[in-house]
Amino acid sequence: MQMGLCGSMAQDLLDAVAEDPNAARTEIKLLLLGLAGAGKSTIFKQLSMMYTDGISKEERYKMLKFLRKNLAESVLELYTYGLKAGVCKPVLSEEEMAVLASKEELSDENVKALTACSEVLLKLRDECPTFLNVIKKLDDKHSEQESETRLEIYGQREHMEFFWQNLALIFAVGHEVSDEELLKIRRSTVGHQNLKFRVGF
Repeated sequence: MQMGLCGSMAQDLLDAVAEDPNAARTEIKLLLLGLAGAGKSTIFKQLSMMYTDGISKEERYKMLKFLRKNLAESVLELYTYGLKAGVCKPVLSEEEMAVLASKEELSDENVKALTACSEVLLKLRDECPTFLNVIKKLDDKHSEQESETRLEIYGQREHMEFFWQNLALIFAVGHEVSDEELLKIRRSTVGHQNLKFRVGF
């Protein structure tokens, strides 16, 4: 199965599908195309879980680190806008905002940075219960297209409430990403990906 972003490396995708003309007749090649955010990666993850050995611990850990960083950056952007729009209370200090903006990797090995970021996010969640209303405020203020563009960096927008309620778990050292979390994580894909699997009937 091939997956690719519409308009991205189209010729490479066609060439890949045309490879191996002597393949067994029982082999079916699928080409999955779609715009950004259409759910291509989600389908790939679901198929990997169902018909392969699953998604490795290493890949899950990479996705966890990406999720942590994406949440920190997205929350900082939303909080900054929320202050200007009057949706958020000024509960974070400049030092705490700097923690969210830090370029340090939020890995289990970097416990100090991970703990500091977690504490800031949990403080914001507890002291500003209306924080997630910032997203709705953006939607009301901008046209749908402008809002989607502005919120593109918030890769977890669709499932923000889920991750917001599970911050302590996500930032806990040693946390292993569940299948549910994995399917909710949104990450842009570039080019095309391959997946081989066998389905029994």
